[in-house]
Amino acid sequence: MVTRGAKGYNDMIATQDDGKTWEKAPELTEEEKAAKAKTNEERILLKREKRDEDAKQKELEVMATQWAKREYLRKSLKRAVSVKEADFIEVVWDRAMFEADLKYRTMKGQAVNESEERTEFREAQEKKKKEAYSAERERWDKMAYEELEPPQDKSITLGR
Repeated sequence: MVTRGAKGYNDMIATQDDGKTWEKAPELTEEEKAAKAKTNEERILLKREKRDEDAKQKELEVMATQWAKREYLRKSLKRAVSVKEADFIEVVWDRAMFEADLKYRTMKGQAVNESEERTEFREAQEKKKKEAYSAERERWDKMAYEELEPPQDKSITLGR
């Protein structure tokens, strides 16, 4: 612009007015508009579902923590509990989440068969415990004596 002077500037403005230099984006067809709207709706629906799932998970965690604290209090009133509350919550967290899920579904009016689900949960926990025990037993059997008690350095250094 500067190199062409005022005449060049005026010519450039005139060509812009004519629409020669700028091209307009093509208009979207009805099908493209519908597809774009559909993807926007799906995206919004997915975001809403994710937000609802996150809210449910937070509520479940709060309910599980409350259940674990009540359980700790109940056990500590019966007899002395040798672990702190935070450690107890960590130990019973799976059960607390299970209990919170049962309570949540009951509150929302969903069908819950507590006795059957509790039985299935206990069986799953027993199976999980047996698998962990056998894995630890296998690891222990594979250990060598040196791994249990590393050899001590019995050499004597004299001087510096």
